Amino acid sequence: MSRNRVLEALQGANEGRPPVIPPFQGTWAVENSELSLSEAIDSPEDHAKVQIAMAERCGFDGIEGMWDWVCMVEGLGAEVRIGDGMGPLTTSHPLEDPDIDLEPSPESDLRGKSNLETMRHLEDSGMYIYSTVPGPFTLGGEMRGLEQLMMDMILEPEHYTKVLSDCTEVIAEYADFYSESSEGTLICESTGGPALLSPEDTCSNVLPWVSKAFNRVGNHRLLHISGDPTEIIGYVPTNEIDLFSAGDGMALDVMLDKTECAVLGGISAASLRNDGWRDEVRKQIINAMEESSLYSERFIIGATSDISPDTPIEAVEIWRQFIAEGGRC
Repeated sequence: MSRNRVLEALQGANEGRPPVIPPFQGTWAVENSELSLSEAIDSPEDHAKVQIAMAERCGFDGIEGMWDWVCMVEGLGAEVRIGDGMGPLTTSHPLEDPDIDLEPSPESDLRGKSNLETMRHLEDSGMYIYSTVPGPFTLGGEMRGLEQLMMDMILEPEHYTKVLSDCTEVIAEYADFYSESSEGTLICESTGGPALLSPEDTCSNVLPWVSKAFNRVGNHRLLHISGDPTEIIGYVPTNEIDLFSAGDGMALDVMLDKTECAVLGGISAASLRNDGWRDEVRKQIINAMEESSLYSERFIIGATSDISPDTPIEAVEIWRQFIAEGGRC
């Protein structure tokens, strides 16, 4: 494992093999341990041991310091159910009146404090540790209800602006809270991207809020947007961030050519669960290394979305062998 290798890639100066960042390995690691998700929240030290053990087995160079990245919704009044195999699920959307102000308080958020404590136990692991927070649109959907937020965007733009402005402030507060023990902040727009929205809405109504959130981030700025980035890549603020992670659908050489920051990707998370995962993942990794060859100094290899809890460990720990087979060991 090499934290320095990740730092070099973020600076566009990596001269060896690409670093490996899963990137969303947290739930998967816990699900493949003796801990339940609730026990991981209750026991940050044990949780950190699980994450380190999985990272060492798989040879990760950097990991998400926690999987509980939307913990703040419960602190803001939402009801949440945590179930094994699925992670936290928001079951109520309390922001019926968009004029109500959201008041973040990570210092009194039990799950938020557990996340921070876990990352404290990861500090000496030798890995690059980053924290994940939801994007403004994604958090707004959790609080307002996704369908209602989309209606606001179209019919009540003043409500939409108020909700996303408040959510941006919440994100900034949590990013600052976690920055004590993480070197980077990953803003994840899981619903605010082309997987769900039109390219026009993503570019006009989501990305400007992402930029506002990053303006409040003091450590490395990392961004994940779910879905095919082909039609939005020219609008993603890659000159303002340190790393861009995106879903499937765009060739890596094209993505790297159109960005100014480090790029993470190459492995389809869905392929890890297929019966023929070994040949498919090997092919994807070698192809990714070939496509990134002109930009290898700022390429980081990893999955394009969450690693599903039912993904075999063997389908992930084999990545480093396939990277070596691709010629950049």
